[in-house]
Amino acid sequence: MSSLIAERAAANLQVVDLCRVRPHELRRLWEREARLWRQRFDWDVTTAMSALERAVDRGGLVGKAIRCDGVTAAYAYYVVEGDRGVISGLVVSPAFRDSEIGRMMLQAILEDLYRRGVRRIETQFVCFDAPWLAECFEAEGFQTFWRDFLRRTVSRVHPDAGSSNRVVLLRWTAWNLSEMAALMERAHRGGADAEMNELYRSSSGCRLLLNNIVRQRGCGKALTEVSTVAREPSTDAAAGFAIVTEIAKGHGHLAQVAVDPIFQRQGVGRLLVTNTLDRLAAIGIRTLSLMVSRDNDRALHLYRSLGFESIYRFPVFSLER
Repeated sequence: MSSLIAERAAANLQVVDLCRVRPHELRRLWEREARLWRQRFDWDVTTAMSALERAVDRGGLVGKAIRCDGVTAAYAYYVVEGDRGVISGLVVSPAFRDSEIGRMMLQAILEDLYRRGVRRIETQFVCFDAPWLAECFEAEGFQTFWRDFLRRTVSRVHPDAGSSNRVVLLRWTAWNLSEMAALMERAHRGGADAEMNELYRSSSGCRLLLNNIVRQRGCGKALTEVSTVAREPSTDAAAGFAIVTEIAKGHGHLAQVAVDPIFQRQGVGRLLVTNTLDRLAAIGIRTLSLMVSRDNDRALHLYRSLGFESIYRFPVFSLER
């Protein structure tokens, strides 16, 4: 975008509540987002985009949009849960990626959240092709955490690669939810994920995260037939679990994997992942992806040793007021 066009655009900017925006004004942005998720991650987000469209249509999405000469240049939305605010989406049209639109969008959202008296703000979105993003958030006092999107082709893994003689693997069932939420909190205690997302700091918060995966289809359709729980046979103690979803036809996603601290460094995590690959191969899933914090060295080492490769790096942010 030339400086002359940018100056002209800056003189005609209007920040409006998202409830004043109609779905057709955002359709091009949604179509671009869906295309990028498909091209880069093999992820089908059409269901999520349809849900956004319905929410905008009924005025149920809380946030802001920026118009430039009547064209929607950017939008962002958030939710407030108690005294915690979560910025769930921030999208800027590629025509304005080199302008101050992104910064203006963030500041408008933050003003809203501060007026609501939130104590903590987190982000839970991927913003494509936005090199300005981290600088904008850090300028507002946010801490930046980097995450990697990893992926590998699904194939059977040699049994020895996942051996652990302390546990047996059982199929995930609905009644596992509360027990695994408590395990998940212990596994993430003091870790990078608990710094990024406050829900990881309590069993009740972890239960909400698991419920979103298993029942609300937050990461696609849950594949409970290949999701597993690892247990110690002599005590029936839960050692870990892995939940897998299908994010598009033929493409799986390791939405959550956790190992109880007392069972870590004993091959349980490796067993859970290799078993997942075997089970996915048996039902015709072609790829498996996952997201992991770059600060989680042990997990990164495990995934890379099993053939996962990083295909995208993106930041998430948090601010404690």
